[in-house]
Amino acid sequence: MSKLIGYVTVHDEDGSPFTFAPGDDVPDWAVEKISNPNVWDKVESENPGGSESGDDKSKKAFSQLNKEELEALAATENVNIDGLETNKAIREAITTAREAK
Repeated sequence: MSKLIGYVTVHDEDGSPFTFAPGDDVPDWAVEKISNPNVWDKVESENPGGSESGDDKSKKAFSQLNKEELEALAATENVNIDGLETNKAIREAITTAREAK
């Protein structure tokens, strides 16, 4: 699961507020409701639409990486994701591997 670096409050489907703090495990339903990318831990990813500048890196929230980016990150971090099909499963494998280090 992704980790927060800031405090956020989201409302569940019943309208009840839930506040999450840095370091909390955020459930999937809440991850989907958090739209501010600045509250998540960041990972470096190449900007596919950017210029050729060596400084052209964009920071994208881990929770916002698409499947192709997650697969590339897993390969970079030597995380085995064989047989994992969903972004959620790949994120969990990467997070588990990071926590094991």
